Amino acid sequence: MQGDFTCILVPHDGSEMSDKALDEATKFAKLFGSKIILQHVVDDRFEPPSILLSFIKKRASLKEAKAKLLGMLKIGVESMLRDRMEKVQMGSGIGANIEIRVGSPSKEIAKMVKAENVDIIIIGGRRFKSVGKIRALGSVAMRVAGTAVCPVMLVR
Repeated sequence: MQGDFTCILVPHDGSEMSDKALDEATKFAKLFGSKIILQHVVDDRFEPPSILLSFIKKRASLKEAKAKLLGMLKIGVESMLRDRMEKVQMGSGIGANIEIRVGSPSKEIAKMVKAENVDIIIIGGRRFKSVGKIRALGSVAMRVAGTAVCPVMLVR
């Protein structure tokens, strides 16, 4: 069975659903002898609330404030991902790397798939309520599942 899934990408946003996806990826990695890439994308498309701007630097330009806030977020994300990675590696012998990117989450995940020859994406997804025949769309997991060039496992 070794070699079927040599590289598993697990996009992780710090949520319980992402932890469940990582648990599933760990099972796959043990079964197939795969490496895991644990990825987080800091979404840079946000506008910081004015209260945050005042904490970062008085009279900071929006661009400067955004850059500082993104830097702080990346530090927190790195700590969270390292914690998750250590739990995966502890006693399992699974190769795992972390990758932090800044941009649109679904686009950065797609770039990672191509750059690392990812064989499968295992991602946590939320259930959305349906109203009649209309389903709520727009989550990163749904966009990734709809556009990926490799298999995607949605974990709920």
